[in-house]
Amino acid sequence: MVDPVSRIETVSGSARERWALVIVLCLVHLVSSIDRHVLTLVLEPVGKDLRLADTQLGFVQGTAYVALYAIAILPFGILLDRINRKLILLLCLILWSVGTAVCALAQSFEALVAGRMLIGLGQASVVPAAMSMIAGAFADRPFGRPVAAFTASATLGRGIALFGGGGLLIWLAGSETFQALDELEPWRRLLLLSLIANAIVLVAVVAFGLSDLPRMERVRELAISQVLLANWPRYVTYLGCAVATVMSIQVIAAWTPTVFVRTFAIAPAESGLLVGGLVLALGAVGNLSGGVALDSFSRNGKRAATPIVMIIALSGAMIMALMLCLADHIVIAAFAFGGATLCLGAATPLAIEAIQRLTPAKFRARVTAGFVLVVTLLSLGIGPVWVGWLSENAYPGPHSLNHAMLTVLTIAGMLGLTSAVTASLLGDVAERRPA
Repeated sequence: MVDPVSRIETVSGSARERWALVIVLCLVHLVSSIDRHVLTLVLEPVGKDLRLADTQLGFVQGTAYVALYAIAILPFGILLDRINRKLILLLCLILWSVGTAVCALAQSFEALVAGRMLIGLGQASVVPAAMSMIAGAFADRPFGRPVAAFTASATLGRGIALFGGGGLLIWLAGSETFQALDELEPWRRLLLLSLIANAIVLVAVVAFGLSDLPRMERVRELAISQVLLANWPRYVTYLGCAVATVMSIQVIAAWTPTVFVRTFAIAPAESGLLVGGLVLALGAVGNLSGGVALDSFSRNGKRAATPIVMIIALSGAMIMALMLCLADHIVIAAFAFGGATLCLGAATPLAIEAIQRLTPAKFRARVTAGFVLVVTLLSLGIGPVWVGWLSENAYPGPHSLNHAMLTVLTIAGMLGLTSAVTASLLGDVAERRPA
């Protein structure tokens, strides 16, 4: 039987050029994360100015963004495998920047929804394009670290949106520096000023490093269905690992601030500051640690490097989740939340890195797009709402939310560990060795 992943990839560029590519892609991911999350910071003033109910704000924040994102990601994956990825990224960066401007100037709910949908549409190309480009650039060596750096940039973007945006919002409320924007509310000025970062990154994409490396290989003209069928057990196990990791992250991110408020009677602002600070401090460190550990195991010839690192990270996350949900003191809970953030951050880049190794270069963008789509829909669509349902219907008492979180996190953790152990039994991705 022909191994559909055995091929020869032609990769050009020095190590400096490869890392220049990674840095520019990280900057793109950073500003995309800022634009995605900055609206979270200003939901309250947006709701007051546009007279929106909480349901409408929730729709704008989540559903409006995801709607076109989910529809577009697979078509983008197909396009990215066939035409110039740099050009698509440039056009999409411009597109979601227009969406941010539409949100900033929106005078109605409908306009705000349209802006968020444009942001989601533009950002649907980022991960498939970047993953396929990084995998191509580092095809002849381990690339856990560049994938981890790319993942960490989104974590940093979320932190910058909340903390940097918060400080800028306070400054804008009392500043007359931007006289041309004085007639606009501070939240509108904040969204418009965020476009400065987009413009800088746009120039960086045009001027530096982001060359579309050739995708020359010998795959004996196999169809994508043959590639998926030949390695479906590995794809399924890494999908299980990714769903478990992202679902755990989403559950903890969505409900930990509320748990802190209810359990320890602190103010929502204090809870947000504590949780956000820990994510900013430890999330990216976890991402990078996972990539470094993966490359270290790979270089030392460790069999099943990806599953081993995944098992270690998810085991640590489960222990921290247990401490978080059962803690009776906020210091213990904060420590556990930080530990869970670190461990889950380490697990985040592992599965998607393995998917690049499993997939021939000519199919990477569309396979990555499908992978991200399934993970996003399952983790976001099931995890947080499942916790809410269990809290209301399965666990009575003042600690119902804690117990509901623990239940879902335990199930997700067991799914991830089972998938990782199965992946280790199947053997690690053959393409970890240079072709």
